Amino acid sequence: MEEMDVCVRDSVDYEEVIQYLRGYYPGNVTRVLRKRAICFVLENDVLYYKKGHRPVILSVEERKNVLRKCHVDEASGYHLAREKMWYRVRNIGYWKGQYRDVVAVVHNCPECSSSSVADDDESGSCSSAPEDSEDVVRSEADGEAEAGNPDASEDRDRAAVERVADRVWKNVGVTR
Repeated sequence: MEEMDVCVRDSVDYEEVIQYLRGYYPGNVTRVLRKRAICFVLENDVLYYKKGHRPVILSVEERKNVLRKCHVDEASGYHLAREKMWYRVRNIGYWKGQYRDVVAVVHNCPECSSSSVADDDESGSCSSAPEDSEDVVRSEADGEAEAGNPDASEDRDRAAVERVADRVWKNVGVTR
């Protein structure tokens, strides 16, 4: 992957919070610093974000490495889109502006920007996955039926809804 052009912030904000949590109060402790420090906890000299107890990733280089690692699925090689990538990054650590950086990586990725899936479904993968043979057969049959039947689009929509419902029920563990 090319060098990412992301808008990562510097870790200067966190250094003040760390000093404050260690008990070194600067002479002019501002209300903003006190309020910011409420969201963090310092354990064994590691700064954690309280919500989810996620470690704060301080260096810009570490952030870029996390973004690079989380954008491409190692098992399949597919590029993950915004939502899936953000959930992965979120599970690894925290930094301010995390979601904005994820959006910037997906937007600036040459493979993802050329994929129509990235525009249509931000929660999926950007790389085109191989189609299921059953879906290909269904789509060909739908195309043939549509040519001779004006109500075919309604039938196709109803069948698509039923397939989705079946998958949901299957994932829940209930058979219809």
